[in-house]
Amino acid sequence: MTQRTFLVTGATKGIGLALTERLIGDGHRVVGLAREASDFPGELVRVDLADRDATNAVLQDLVRRHSFDGVVNNVALVRP
Repeated sequence: MTQRTFLVTGATKGIGLALTERLIGDGHRVVGLAREASDFPGELVRVDLADRDATNAVLQDLVRRHSFDGVVNNVALVRP
C-alpha cells in the first residue's frame, strides 16, 4: 500500500479523531487542524478556522511542507 498524506480539520474530537486514528492505523500520515491541542497521533496544528488570516497563514505553510493526497473538512463555521 502507498502511504498517503491527509489534512483533517476538527481532528481532535469525534468524527475527525476517529477518522484520523483509522487513517494512521491504515499506514497513512495525518496533519490535523484544531482549536485545542490534545494527545494527537499525527502532526497537529492549532488554529481557529474562523480566523481567516491565521487559517491562510497556516495553510500556506502546510502546502509548502506537505503534498496532500486528500482533505477532510470536518468543521462548520456559523456566522451571524
